[in-house]
Amino acid sequence: MLVGDPGIGKSRLLDAASDFARAGGVRVLSTTGIGSETNLPYAALYSLLRPVLGGVGRLPIRQRQVLLGAGMAEAESNDLFLVALAALELFTDTVTPSGLLVTVDDLHLIDQASKDVLGFVARRIDAEPLMILTVVRLGYPRPPGLDANQIVVGPLADHEAVLLVKQRAPELALTLRRAVLDVAEGNPLALLELPTVLASAPRGWREPLLPLSERLERAFADRFTGLSEACRLLLLAAVVSDSGDVDQTISTAMQMTDHPVGVDELEPAFAAGLLRLDGSALRFRHPLVRLAVYQAADPVTRRSAHAALAAALRGEPDRRAWHLAQAAAGKDEEVAKALDMTAERARRRGAPAAALNAIRRAAELSADPVGRVDRLLAATELAVEIGERDTVAELLDQLERSLLTPVQGAHLAWIRELREDGIELRPDVVYRLVRLARTCRHDGAVDLALKILHAAALRCWWGTGDADAADEIASAADDLGVDQELSSMRPHLCGGPTGSAGP
Repeated sequence: MLVGDPGIGKSRLLDAASDFARAGGVRVLSTTGIGSETNLPYAALYSLLRPVLGGVGRLPIRQRQVLLGAGMAEAESNDLFLVALAALELFTDTVTPSGLLVTVDDLHLIDQASKDVLGFVARRIDAEPLMILTVVRLGYPRPPGLDANQIVVGPLADHEAVLLVKQRAPELALTLRRAVLDVAEGNPLALLELPTVLASAPRGWREPLLPLSERLERAFADRFTGLSEACRLLLLAAVVSDSGDVDQTISTAMQMTDHPVGVDELEPAFAAGLLRLDGSALRFRHPLVRLAVYQAADPVTRRSAHAALAAALRGEPDRRAWHLAQAAAGKDEEVAKALDMTAERARRRGAPAAALNAIRRAAELSADPVGRVDRLLAATELAVEIGERDTVAELLDQLERSLLTPVQGAHLAWIRELREDGIELRPDVVYRLVRLARTCRHDGAVDLALKILHAAALRCWWGTGDADAADEIASAADDLGVDQELSSMRPHLCGGPTGSAGP
């Protein structure tokens, strides 16, 4: 794992390693984290494996099915373990006699499901001629399993920095060169860009206390604002699309204006060093360029770009839902419902983190207060499930400040039970849970009532036993009309861990 500041040269080192590997006959599979795909389960994994998916026929049929389904929103279900196992098998089958190199740039931006799969693979390749090389920006969490061997990419040495500035701007006066060297502090991107900033705006460029990444972002933003309107629209469309697809970029830009636009309009962006054409794909020179372009556009134009792209993504419901969410100017129940469906698909595909993000955003967009609380409750339940403690605390705080219906209050009480694990008996809590379950039954929330009774039963089973409490639980369950087998379980409800059965 290469770790370092923006502009320090991590991606260049990744490219150099890939070139070196290819020259030695090593096969290279690569992908890059894309901000707009962070909430799309398995998007990065599918991108990484796309060149070798022809080999899935050699996998066991179930592994083949889940791996092919991993990149599809309509997949019915996916077991993360099976997806990871299938990916490992495909990687090992793909290894050439000289080996296989897997590279992931901007690992911090890829979706959580892909991170989990790559972590699984990384922990199991010791005996294989296979290396995973990743890039993470300093300050971002480092996924377990992929961070065993870290290399912190530091700044250039003083003499290297001087040489780079001389090559970049040989005509720069000595005093200005010294100023660039002082501000850049050995950061290669800064050493290359700040001389250009000086040439175009020699005064006021050395703002005290401004972080280097913000200086560079401002420099790129200044270049962006100096371009023609058509070129700016195309650049913004390229940022929002994040796919590099030229046709999609042009069609998105054309949705935003009455004037025809074409790829020729991007020539000034190429000349300004903001964008390059990599084969047939558009690539920004650096992630800071992408950020600068997006931040420099006004909010109305940004929302218009997301709406225009969403209109072209009707065959990709999850991407479309997220772009609709970014296009929303306020509450929008229809978009919230689209995100609900995205969350449900993510859950079915074994990506609870993506589901959690979708439900939280849906709650923010909820026009209906009751629906908002339902979504917050669903999000909290998911956050408990995946162990996101800080998120749980944040969501509980929002719920405590919300107006809840009796059923929603019962749902919240059940979630709190999940956090406590119900190990302590406490008959008063058991009776309270039974009352909540009866409230849910009265209001038609039978599934929730059963969950609450199960939580109450756990307290009985783990405790020293309370026959009266056990009878209350069983009686409430009888009232729900559950299977009569429950009656045979009554003796075990207060049996404790030493009993012959659980609740």
